[in-house]
Amino acid sequence: MIGQSSLWTAVVTGVLAGLGVALVVRSTASRSLGRSLSRLPWGTGPTAGGPTVGPLAHTYWQACLRRASRPRAEVLAHDRELMECSAEAHAARRIMGVLTGVLGSLVALLVLAALGVRLPVPIGTTVLGASVIAGFLLTDQRLRRRAASRRADVVAALSAYLDLVTVLLAGGAGLETALTAASRAGDGYTFAQIRRVLAHARSHRESVWTGFVNLGRSIGVGEFVELGASLQLAGQQGARIANTLSTRAATLRARVLSSVEADAQSASERMGLPTVLMFVGFLVLLGYPAAQIILGSA
Repeated sequence: MIGQSSLWTAVVTGVLAGLGVALVVRSTASRSLGRSLSRLPWGTGPTAGGPTVGPLAHTYWQACLRRASRPRAEVLAHDRELMECSAEAHAARRIMGVLTGVLGSLVALLVLAALGVRLPVPIGTTVLGASVIAGFLLTDQRLRRRAASRRADVVAALSAYLDLVTVLLAGGAGLETALTAASRAGDGYTFAQIRRVLAHARSHRESVWTGFVNLGRSIGVGEFVELGASLQLAGQQGARIANTLSTRAATLRARVLSSVEADAQSASERMGLPTVLMFVGFLVLLGYPAAQIILGSA
Protein backbone atom coordinates (compact mmCIF):
# COMPACT_ATOMS: atom_id res chain seq x y z
CA MET A 1 0.00 0.00 0.00
CA ILE A 2 2.88 2.38 0.76
CA GLY A 3 4.49 1.71 -2.59
CA GLN A 4 1.26 2.34 -4.46
CA SER A 5 0.67 5.61 -2.59
CA SER A 6 4.20 6.77 -3.40
CA LEU A 7 3.65 5.89 -7.05
CA TRP A 8 0.43 7.94 -7.19
CA THR A 9 2.21 10.90 -5.57
CA ALA A 10 5.07 10.69 -8.07
CA VAL A 11 2.66 10.47 -11.00
CA VAL A 12 0.59 13.47 -9.92
CA THR A 13 3.69 15.55 -9.12
CA GLY A 14 5.30 14.72 -12.45
CA VAL A 15 2.16 15.53 -14.44
CA LEU A 16 1.67 18.89 -12.73
CA ALA A 17 5.34 19.84 -13.03
CA GLY A 18 5.46 18.97 -16.73
CA LEU A 19 2.24 20.85 -17.36
CA GLY A 20 3.56 23.94 -15.60
CA VAL A 21 6.71 23.96 -17.72
CA ALA A 22 4.66 23.47 -20.90
CA LEU A 23 2.30 26.32 -20.00
CA VAL A 24 5.14 28.72 -19.27
CA VAL A 25 6.96 27.88 -22.50
CA ARG A 26 3.82 27.95 -24.64
CA SER A 27 2.33 31.18 -23.30
CA THR A 28 5.52 33.27 -23.06
CA ALA A 29 7.98 32.03 -25.66
CA SER A 30 6.02 31.08 -28.77
CA ARG A 31 6.08 34.45 -30.53
CA SER A 32 9.49 35.57 -29.32
CA LEU A 33 10.92 32.20 -30.34
CA GLY A 34 9.56 32.57 -33.87
CA ARG A 35 10.97 36.10 -34.22
CA SER A 36 14.34 35.04 -32.82
CA LEU A 37 14.58 32.08 -35.16
CA SER A 38 13.68 34.18 -38.20
CA ARG A 39 16.55 36.60 -37.45
CA LEU A 40 19.17 33.88 -37.39
CA PRO A 41 21.12 33.26 -40.64
CA TRP A 42 20.97 29.45 -40.46
CA GLY A 43 19.72 27.72 -43.54
CA THR A 44 20.51 30.67 -45.84
CA GLY A 45 24.17 30.05 -46.52
CA PRO A 46 27.52 30.23 -44.71
CA THR A 47 27.47 31.98 -41.38
CA ALA A 48 30.15 34.34 -40.22
CA GLY A 49 33.08 32.07 -39.51
CA GLY A 50 30.91 28.97 -39.65
CA PRO A 51 30.31 26.11 -42.07
CA THR A 52 27.77 26.08 -44.86
CA VAL A 53 24.43 24.54 -43.93
CA GLY A 54 23.35 21.72 -46.21
CA PRO A 55 19.99 21.26 -47.95
CA LEU A 56 18.77 18.78 -45.34
CA ALA A 57 19.56 21.17 -42.49
CA HIS A 58 17.94 23.98 -44.45
CA THR A 59 14.73 21.98 -44.81
CA TYR A 60 14.77 21.11 -41.11
CA TRP A 61 15.32 24.74 -40.19
CA GLN A 62 12.41 25.91 -42.34
CA ALA A 63 10.21 23.32 -40.63
CA CYS A 64 11.31 24.70 -37.26
CA LEU A 65 10.44 28.21 -38.41
CA ARG A 66 6.97 27.11 -39.50
CA ARG A 67 6.48 25.32 -36.18
CA ALA A 68 7.61 28.36 -34.21
CA SER A 69 5.26 30.67 -36.12
CA ARG A 70 2.21 28.61 -35.04
CA PRO A 71 -0.83 29.94 -36.91
CA ARG A 72 -3.00 28.52 -34.12
CA ALA A 73 -1.17 30.75 -31.66
CA GLU A 74 -1.97 33.76 -33.86
CA VAL A 75 -5.66 32.84 -33.88
CA LEU A 76 -5.56 32.45 -30.11
CA ALA A 77 -3.88 35.86 -29.83
CA HIS A 78 -6.69 37.41 -31.90
CA ASP A 79 -9.25 35.79 -29.63
CA ARG A 80 -7.50 37.08 -26.54
CA GLU A 81 -7.30 40.58 -28.01
CA LEU A 82 -10.98 40.48 -28.88
CA MET A 83 -11.93 39.31 -25.39
CA GLU A 84 -9.49 41.76 -23.77
CA CYS A 85 -7.67 38.92 -22.04
CA SER A 86 -3.92 39.10 -21.50
CA ALA A 87 -1.59 36.17 -22.06
CA GLU A 88 -0.93 35.94 -18.32
CA ALA A 89 -4.64 35.83 -17.47
CA HIS A 90 -5.27 33.14 -20.07
CA ALA A 91 -2.34 31.10 -18.78
CA ALA A 92 -3.78 31.38 -15.27
CA ARG A 93 -7.15 30.16 -16.56
CA ARG A 94 -5.43 27.23 -18.22
CA ILE A 95 -3.75 26.30 -14.96
CA MET A 96 -7.05 26.57 -13.10
CA GLY A 97 -8.74 24.37 -15.71
CA VAL A 98 -6.02 21.76 -15.44
CA LEU A 99 -6.10 21.79 -11.65
CA THR A 100 -9.90 21.46 -11.72
CA GLY A 101 -9.66 18.47 -14.03
CA VAL A 102 -6.96 16.81 -11.93
CA LEU A 103 -8.84 17.38 -8.68
CA GLY A 104 -12.05 16.09 -10.23
CA SER A 105 -10.28 12.95 -11.43
CA LEU A 106 -8.70 12.40 -8.02
CA VAL A 107 -12.07 12.79 -6.29
CA ALA A 108 -13.63 10.31 -8.71
CA LEU A 109 -10.82 7.82 -8.13
CA LEU A 110 -11.13 8.22 -4.34
CA VAL A 111 -14.90 7.67 -4.54
CA LEU A 112 -14.37 4.52 -6.59
CA ALA A 113 -11.76 3.33 -4.08
CA ALA A 114 -14.18 3.98 -1.21
CA LEU A 115 -16.82 1.92 -3.02
CA GLY A 116 -14.36 -0.95 -3.36
CA VAL A 117 -13.50 -0.43 -7.03
CA ARG A 118 -9.72 -0.24 -7.33
CA LEU A 119 -8.52 0.69 -10.79
CA PRO A 120 -5.08 -0.44 -11.98
CA VAL A 121 -2.31 2.12 -11.83
CA PRO A 122 -1.99 2.49 -15.65
CA ILE A 123 -5.72 3.24 -15.97
CA GLY A 124 -5.59 5.78 -13.15
CA THR A 125 -2.56 7.44 -14.72
CA THR A 126 -4.36 7.57 -18.06
CA VAL A 127 -7.38 9.19 -16.43
CA LEU A 128 -5.19 11.84 -14.82
CA GLY A 129 -3.38 12.52 -18.08
CA ALA A 130 -6.68 12.83 -19.94
CA SER A 131 -7.98 15.26 -17.32
CA VAL A 132 -4.86 17.40 -17.71
CA ILE A 133 -5.25 17.54 -21.50
CA ALA A 134 -8.99 18.15 -21.25
CA GLY A 135 -8.56 21.00 -18.76
CA PHE A 136 -5.94 22.60 -20.99
CA LEU A 137 -7.90 22.29 -24.24
CA LEU A 138 -11.31 23.18 -22.80
CA THR A 139 -9.94 26.53 -21.64
CA ASP A 140 -8.90 27.38 -25.20
CA GLN A 141 -12.19 26.06 -26.54
CA ARG A 142 -14.17 28.24 -24.15
CA LEU A 143 -12.18 31.31 -25.20
CA ARG A 144 -12.69 30.45 -28.87
CA ARG A 145 -16.44 30.02 -28.39
CA ARG A 146 -16.81 33.33 -26.55
CA ALA A 147 -14.71 35.10 -29.18
CA ALA A 148 -16.86 33.70 -32.00
CA SER A 149 -19.98 34.98 -30.25
CA ARG A 150 -18.46 38.43 -29.79
CA ARG A 151 -17.35 38.54 -33.43
CA ALA A 152 -20.93 37.98 -34.51
CA ASP A 153 -22.03 40.84 -32.24
CA VAL A 154 -19.26 43.05 -33.63
CA VAL A 155 -20.42 42.49 -37.22
CA ALA A 156 -24.03 43.29 -36.31
CA ALA A 157 -23.01 46.45 -34.44
CA LEU A 158 -20.75 47.52 -37.30
CA SER A 159 -23.66 47.20 -39.72
CA ALA A 160 -25.81 49.46 -37.50
CA TYR A 161 -22.92 51.93 -37.21
CA LEU A 162 -22.53 52.18 -40.98
CA ASP A 163 -26.27 52.75 -41.35
CA LEU A 164 -26.02 55.66 -38.93
CA VAL A 165 -23.04 57.09 -40.80
CA THR A 166 -24.94 56.83 -44.09
CA VAL A 167 -27.93 58.68 -42.63
CA LEU A 168 -25.70 61.48 -41.31
CA LEU A 169 -23.90 61.79 -44.63
CA ALA A 170 -27.25 62.02 -46.43
CA GLY A 171 -28.18 64.84 -44.04
CA GLY A 172 -25.21 66.91 -45.19
CA ALA A 173 -22.63 66.10 -42.50
CA GLY A 174 -18.97 65.63 -43.38
CA LEU A 175 -17.28 62.27 -43.24
CA GLU A 176 -15.32 62.88 -40.03
CA THR A 177 -18.34 64.46 -38.33
CA ALA A 178 -20.58 61.58 -39.38
CA LEU A 179 -18.11 58.94 -38.19
CA THR A 180 -17.66 60.64 -34.82
CA ALA A 181 -21.35 61.36 -34.21
CA ALA A 182 -22.39 57.82 -35.17
CA SER A 183 -19.77 56.34 -32.83
CA ARG A 184 -21.34 58.24 -29.91
CA ALA A 185 -24.80 56.86 -30.62
CA GLY A 186 -24.15 53.41 -29.22
CA ASP A 187 -22.53 51.57 -26.35
CA GLY A 188 -20.77 48.25 -26.09
CA TYR A 189 -17.48 46.83 -27.23
CA THR A 190 -17.77 47.67 -30.93
CA PHE A 191 -18.68 51.33 -30.53
CA ALA A 192 -15.99 51.74 -27.85
CA GLN A 193 -13.37 50.36 -30.24
CA ILE A 194 -14.58 52.62 -33.05
CA ARG A 195 -14.32 55.66 -30.77
CA ARG A 196 -10.82 54.59 -29.80
CA VAL A 197 -9.79 54.26 -33.45
CA LEU A 198 -11.20 57.69 -34.32
CA ALA A 199 -9.50 59.33 -31.34
CA HIS A 200 -6.19 57.69 -32.23
CA ALA A 201 -6.51 58.84 -35.85
CA ARG A 202 -7.16 62.43 -34.76
CA SER A 203 -4.35 62.56 -32.21
CA HIS A 204 -1.75 60.92 -34.48
CA ARG A 205 -2.94 62.57 -37.70
CA GLU A 206 -3.51 59.25 -39.40
CA SER A 207 -6.19 58.15 -41.83
CA VAL A 208 -9.30 56.55 -40.41
CA TRP A 209 -9.17 53.58 -42.78
CA THR A 210 -5.69 52.68 -41.52
CA GLY A 211 -7.08 52.52 -37.98
CA PHE A 212 -9.96 50.29 -39.09
CA VAL A 213 -7.57 47.95 -40.90
CA ASN A 214 -5.28 47.70 -37.87
CA LEU A 215 -8.25 47.07 -35.58
CA GLY A 216 -9.59 44.31 -37.82
CA ARG A 217 -6.22 42.60 -38.02
CA SER A 218 -5.63 42.78 -34.27
CA ILE A 219 -8.97 41.24 -33.26
CA GLY A 220 -9.40 38.97 -36.28
CA VAL A 221 -12.53 40.65 -37.69
CA GLY A 222 -12.19 40.85 -41.46
CA GLU A 223 -15.16 43.19 -41.83
CA PHE A 224 -13.14 46.06 -40.34
CA VAL A 225 -10.32 45.33 -42.78
CA GLU A 226 -12.78 45.36 -45.69
CA LEU A 227 -14.30 48.61 -44.43
CA GLY A 228 -10.89 50.26 -44.24
CA ALA A 229 -10.02 49.08 -47.74
CA SER A 230 -13.33 50.38 -49.09
CA LEU A 231 -12.83 53.79 -47.46
CA GLN A 232 -9.29 54.02 -48.79
CA LEU A 233 -10.39 53.08 -52.30
CA ALA A 234 -13.24 55.58 -52.23
CA GLY A 235 -10.96 58.32 -50.95
CA GLN A 236 -8.28 57.71 -53.57
CA GLN A 237 -10.63 57.43 -56.53
CA GLY A 238 -12.94 60.23 -55.44
CA ALA A 239 -16.03 58.04 -55.26
CA ARG A 240 -18.97 58.96 -53.10
CA ILE A 241 -18.36 57.76 -49.54
CA ALA A 242 -22.07 57.50 -48.80
CA ASN A 243 -22.65 54.97 -51.58
CA THR A 244 -19.63 52.94 -50.46
CA LEU A 245 -20.75 52.82 -46.83
CA SER A 246 -24.34 52.03 -47.79
CA THR A 247 -23.18 49.10 -49.91
CA ARG A 248 -20.91 47.86 -47.14
CA ALA A 249 -23.75 48.10 -44.59
CA ALA A 250 -26.07 46.11 -46.85
CA THR A 251 -23.39 43.45 -47.29
CA LEU A 252 -22.88 43.16 -43.53
CA ARG A 253 -26.62 42.91 -42.94
CA ALA A 254 -26.83 40.08 -45.46
CA ARG A 255 -24.00 38.26 -43.69
CA VAL A 256 -25.64 38.71 -40.29
CA LEU A 257 -29.00 37.45 -41.59
CA SER A 258 -27.41 34.41 -43.23
CA SER A 259 -25.53 33.61 -40.02
CA VAL A 260 -28.72 33.92 -37.97
CA GLU A 261 -30.60 31.65 -40.37
CA ALA A 262 -27.81 29.07 -40.26
CA ASP A 263 -27.83 29.11 -36.45
CA ALA A 264 -31.63 28.75 -36.42
CA GLN A 265 -31.49 25.75 -38.77
CA SER A 266 -28.77 24.17 -36.66
CA ALA A 267 -30.84 24.68 -33.50
CA SER A 268 -33.89 23.15 -35.19
CA GLU A 269 -31.88 20.09 -36.15
CA ARG A 270 -30.55 19.74 -32.62
CA MET A 271 -34.09 20.00 -31.24
CA GLY A 272 -35.18 17.10 -33.44
CA LEU A 273 -32.66 14.71 -31.88
CA PRO A 274 -34.34 14.55 -28.41
CA THR A 275 -37.67 13.87 -30.10
CA VAL A 276 -36.22 10.95 -32.03
CA LEU A 277 -34.60 9.57 -28.88
CA MET A 278 -37.89 9.83 -26.98
CA PHE A 279 -39.67 8.00 -29.80
CA VAL A 280 -37.05 5.23 -29.79
CA GLY A 281 -37.35 4.93 -26.02
CA PHE A 282 -41.13 4.70 -26.32
CA LEU A 283 -40.79 1.90 -28.87
CA VAL A 284 -38.37 0.03 -26.61
CA LEU A 285 -40.77 0.45 -23.67
CA LEU A 286 -43.63 -1.02 -25.71
CA GLY A 287 -41.61 -3.82 -27.24
CA TYR A 288 -39.75 -4.98 -24.13
CA PRO A 289 -42.67 -6.92 -22.55
CA ALA A 290 -43.44 -8.65 -25.86
CA ALA A 291 -39.77 -9.55 -26.28
CA GLN A 292 -39.67 -10.96 -22.74
CA ILE A 293 -42.75 -13.09 -23.38
CA ILE A 294 -41.34 -14.45 -26.65
CA LEU A 295 -37.98 -15.23 -25.11
CA GLY A 296 -39.62 -16.82 -22.06
CA SER A 297 -41.86 -19.08 -24.13
CA ALA A 298 -38.89 -20.15 -26.25
